[in-house]
Amino acid sequence: QEPGGTLGAPQLPGQRVEGRGDEPQRTIGAHSDDKPGFIHESPAMLKADWVGEVFPTADLAQFGGILPVGSARRRAATNLTGRIADAGLGAHARATRMSRDLDTAADRAAPARVDVLSIYGPDPAGLVANMPALRSSRHDVRFAFGAMGDPDPRLGSETTASEMAGSKFANLNRLLATSPGPAADWTVILDDDVALPVRFLDRLIGIAEALGFDLAQPAQSWTSDAAWRITRRRRDIARTTRFVEVGPVCLMRREVLEAVTPFSEQGMGWGLCMHWAALAKREDWRLGIVDALAVRHESRPVASAYSREDALTAARSFLETHEHIDRDTAGEVVETHTQLPGAGSC
Repeated sequence: QEPGGTLGAPQLPGQRVEGRGDEPQRTIGAHSDDKPGFIHESPAMLKADWVGEVFPTADLAQFGGILPVGSARRRAATNLTGRIADAGLGAHARATRMSRDLDTAADRAAPARVDVLSIYGPDPAGLVANMPALRSSRHDVRFAFGAMGDPDPRLGSETTASEMAGSKFANLNRLLATSPGPAADWTVILDDDVALPVRFLDRLIGIAEALGFDLAQPAQSWTSDAAWRITRRRRDIARTTRFVEVGPVCLMRREVLEAVTPFSEQGMGWGLCMHWAALAKREDWRLGIVDALAVRHESRPVASAYSREDALTAARSFLETHEHIDRDTAGEVVETHTQLPGAGSC
């Protein structure tokens, strides 16, 4: 559970997280601008209390004393405030006709090859419901879904592998290894339990093209079970950030996919996004969170189907041998976008 994120007010346009002052920090790569907070060593040594440096922790939760993380009281409070925040942000989007700008960006994007990857379990009803939002009349979309058991008949033509038994990223490696045809210009990776807004794929690629994002994700609603506060929806169209989470949905250009694959198969992928962010700094990738296309990820809490302790152990093993950013850097917003290039003001 993200530490108290749904109890914080949505970030207003223009607000930024500025880093951690003038304390000297290690930096990464030849293109580093000495921005505090980046870690680059080989191996990237982690302190004994490393979890608090890399991931959000319960001690940071707002109102943690009266609403302990994981308690029924906290869940009720976050659900209530989350619904209020989501309703307010939805009203703002309608009042500013944000969907008009999203459709304009979608229609301006050059036709592209797009791969959509997902691993699904026994009941992929959410993934089935998302299919209209993932189809496109503009782009050449290829689906490569993997079934943990037998293929679901509703996804028969999209399922390219079955009886998958590995971790999420091991299974994604298997899907990528068997993907036919030329490399895609864009790849979308999504969980099977996320709810997408209408015309999601076209709009997401349109915004990524308009803002020059190389690695992006949709924001999550305030009722979602999100691990990082920065991924919560704001009232902007999008934000340029220093961090993009590996799930529940992410979008990456071909060059990014080639650089981050094959995916590490250690654990459940915790820590991958911190490494990707360090690579982005070194390779000058532009990262972004798209607020105007917020998704809902509410049906399964984070780490509900596997051991959190095992995931953390695997994350530490991975991060000790891979450059990565820290938690404070992950929370920074570089720029907010209240309108798209060539569009009217929002």
